[in-house]
Amino acid sequence: MRRRINTRTPITLKFAILLLMLGVGTAQADGLIPSDYRALAGYGKFEDTAQYAFGYRSSAPAWLRADRMEFAVGTLTTSDETEAFASFGPVWRFQLGDGRFFGEYGFSPTLLSGSTFNGRELGGKFHFTSSATIGLTFGRSEQMSLAARWQHTSNGGLDDVNPGLDMLGINFSYRFDGFNAN
Repeated sequence: MRRRINTRTPITLKFAILLLMLGVGTAQADGLIPSDYRALAGYGKFEDTAQYAFGYRSSAPAWLRADRMEFAVGTLTTSDETEAFASFGPVWRFQLGDGRFFGEYGFSPTLLSGSTFNGRELGGKFHFTSSATIGLTFGRSEQMSLAARWQHTSNGGLDDVNPGLDMLGINFSYRFDGFNAN
């Protein structure tokens, strides 16, 4: 089986770095909080897949009753192939135990740069990503958090082909002084 190498990776990486720089520089002015730099590993049908993403937080509309809105941009990568993605959606957070522990649930429409990945048809470029996270905050003023994250991305039955992609990973967040990311 011949795998294709997506040459859009450098553009995707430049775009992600630009968003990170803009987010850090303008976070206080427009409510964007850069956080949730994550690395995840795929399993099952996509066993050699990794995801690298930058996440940004902003306030959620009151009617959603969500803790925040999260925008993520990144790549899905194997040793031979890379596809870009972008997602945006609400995240609901709840405290567990003594308040340092937390859980989160998120749901985001997701756009992929290709409809095939790792030699498999994904059923289109438009998908949905749901995630469940459990973690803890720590550090001076609890400005850091470390969490385990499970996420599932699929087209939600919009296409007959719908293998889905499950990922397990780690989220690390750091809240810079002056920002309230939680």
